[in-house]
Amino acid sequence: RTAGLEARGRAEAERFVIRHHETPNWCSIASSTPRPSPSRTDSPGLLSAPRYDPLRPVNLKDLQENWNLHGRQDPLWAVLTDPARKGNRWDDAEFFATGEAEIGLLFARMDELGLDPGRGRALDFGCGVGRLTRALANRFEAVDGVDISESMIAEARRRHADRPACRFHVNAADHLDRFEPRSFDFVYSSITLQHVEHRLIEAYLRAFLRVLRPEGLLVFQLPSHRGDGPPPAGPADLPSWKPSTWWYRAQEWGQERRRRRTYARSLRDDRPVIEMFGIPRPDLERKLAAWGAEVLHAERFGDTGDWVSYRYWVRARPRPAAGDNA
Repeated sequence: RTAGLEARGRAEAERFVIRHHETPNWCSIASSTPRPSPSRTDSPGLLSAPRYDPLRPVNLKDLQENWNLHGRQDPLWAVLTDPARKGNRWDDAEFFATGEAEIGLLFARMDELGLDPGRGRALDFGCGVGRLTRALANRFEAVDGVDISESMIAEARRRHADRPACRFHVNAADHLDRFEPRSFDFVYSSITLQHVEHRLIEAYLRAFLRVLRPEGLLVFQLPSHRGDGPPPAGPADLPSWKPSTWWYRAQEWGQERRRRRTYARSLRDDRPVIEMFGIPRPDLERKLAAWGAEVLHAERFGDTGDWVSYRYWVRARPRPAAGDNA
């Protein structure tokens, strides 16, 4: 039975590499059916529904409560969304087998590229309930799983109480200052950065480079653009004096208003949302170079719906000790 589950898990992992969301969209989308909202006074730990303020952007507190709802309602499905498994219908063994399969494929590709980050300490960013953390712990001496959701981390700790190599941390900040600089041989993030806005994507990438050891390896997945054409011009490609830039900023502001309204409704009704974001590949590679990183390889990986996605293999260039806190 175990062998059968591993085979099914590998097939599931390969399938979810291609499609891991039901209806990806640039805007927030509801990911659970409407249900009566419980009394806030009877539900310890639930934030009171925020008042809608179109001038206040969605913040980390909103994101944390959104993913706390996912973790309380259907944690495994929130990590790997499949209509057939919605409603807590994931089998635990099959679910974690997909993580082992994904990491197995990752390390096979690493060997093909001739890369070896060492086997000391790894970071799984956006770990959820530890699907990939568990698989990484079979290849590293210690693995730290980080997630914004308290409920997800509680599930991860419960499911890995007998695995001392797996350590889990709640991180509701836009940095990783809880970890010392240059403390990880390997940093991995898959189908996580795509769910946070551009400002946070950039902040987390800089944080990854800060905690990466010299000769360590950062591997992450991120959508680039929608459609099969070339990546569109991003903000870095638009001169400030052109009317197109004003139009872009107006669109950005309007989207943020819609996003704020969606979050206010979702937290009020206990209906968590899933969002999709991306950064055009040329724009992202310029940013990584400016931050002192070297992109060793980039390849199409994990396309979702009409989103074109890439997996990046990155190494931090040697830097002086004085730059640790940069």
